[in-house]
Amino acid sequence: MSHSFTKAVGFPRHHRFKHSLGGPLIRVVGNIEKVFPSSDNHNGANHQHLILNNITVEYSEGMPSDLQVSDEIFVAVRFGDDEGLVDPVPFEAGKKTRIQGEYIDSAEAYPTADNPSRLPVLHFTHHPVGFVEFPVDNASPTLHYS
Repeated sequence: MSHSFTKAVGFPRHHRFKHSLGGPLIRVVGNIEKVFPSSDNHNGANHQHLILNNITVEYSEGMPSDLQVSDEIFVAVRFGDDEGLVDPVPFEAGKKTRIQGEYIDSAEAYPTADNPSRLPVLHFTHHPVGFVEFPVDNASPTLHYS
């Protein structure tokens, strides 16, 4: 019998939206380790994929006390439709970003072409739950909201 480590404690506000998978909400700052070269069309929406490392969690909601956020996570950023960000974010490897979204740990993540080793995933990084700030290593980051 498997235990679902990613389900949030209680019923956080973001669970009422259709893209929620029931995980906790987190806001992280991390170094961009890798930006995948082409977007992925998943369920009719374009997604940018990247890997963050050296993660600092700035905020969480619904985080189970026994769940630790990994120091390396796979991020999916939806764009180009009426639900995601308007345009892709000009991410660059080696720079920092701040991203908020729903956290899915590796026990619940499924393998994809860009994430074959099933790193934990940060998804729902768009309105009305998430956002992206890039870069964050200067005084005025560009906010990417839908």
